[in-house]
Amino acid sequence: MFWKKSEEAKGKTLSPKEIIKEKERIQKEINAALKKSKWDKAAEEYRKWIKYEPKDMRLHLRLGDLLIKINKKDEAIEEYTRVANSYAQDGMLVKAIAV
Repeated sequence: MFWKKSEEAKGKTLSPKEIIKEKERIQKEINAALKKSKWDKAAEEYRKWIKYEPKDMRLHLRLGDLLIKINKKDEAIEEYTRVANSYAQDGMLVKAIAV
């Protein structure tokens, strides 16, 4: 199902309730990092969140934007390409072109 292994859980399989708490914790970390303009920390946290929701293209877009800010353009292009391909496969061609 949606159960994933997390580095933070030290090998423990998380229940859906624990996953929700972990994502909330990650979101708080992201918000704190963004407020302090710590783009690299925010990108690191987005990567953790993406492990739980790999199909959420909004997360990939945000990660791509942060990667541009920390001058990791090749990695940003990978994220944007992933998003564009996903949108195109889902028939959302206008969104794919926009990315």
